[in-house]
Amino acid sequence: MTSSKRKKIFIIAILMASITTSLFYMYLQKLEKQKEIIYEPVVIATQTILERTKILPEMIRIESIPQQYKNKDACSRVEEVIGKHCVNDIFDGQQILKKQLVISNDNIGLSISISEGMRAISIKVDEIIGVGQHVAVGDYVDVVAVMDQNNSCEEERAKMILEYIQVLAIGSKLNEQVPTKVEAKTYTLCVTPEEGKVLTYAAEKGKIRLLLRPYDDNKDKNDD
Repeated sequence: MTSSKRKKIFIIAILMASITTSLFYMYLQKLEKQKEIIYEPVVIATQTILERTKILPEMIRIESIPQQYKNKDACSRVEEVIGKHCVNDIFDGQQILKKQLVISNDNIGLSISISEGMRAISIKVDEIIGVGQHVAVGDYVDVVAVMDQNNSCEEERAKMILEYIQVLAIGSKLNEQVPTKVEAKTYTLCVTPEEGKVLTYAAEKGKIRLLLRPYDDNKDKNDD
């Protein structure tokens, strides 16, 4: 074997050794990373759980997930969740957070029902104003104001001032599953800040009436 061939073989051997060493080192690094992954238990919803619902065992499961994917506020034990009520909708597969839970519906305030940019305002009602007390939480109403009792023009006296206004509460009742007819002295409506000013002025300076909209006509008031 010539000197030139020996050199080539020697160089090839060195290259192969380097490649083998590099691959082995990469393999060891991969094993080390796998060892570093820490799994932690987390409570996961097995179905969509609607706001104010009492959470039952069949609605949740425990899953082990990598620590980096677990929300810091997530519940780790079923005991932290079962029997409590959720303050907002929890979707199937979602981690259940401690801040989403309360002991009972009595601890859930009205604020969670108010959409961003909206406000809650209460008005006095009687059987006439409140459509015979047949309005339910979640229904939509229009508001008519009668402002000038001395004006002879009927069209000017009564004006539609608000449309597609959602009823958030009837008296102290916030739950949509309360009986449809509830004797109450106040209705709480969901309005924009500007609508709140219009409604307040109309209630103070004139008289208002609520017009109950059909159940299947509860579309978004911003729709065309």
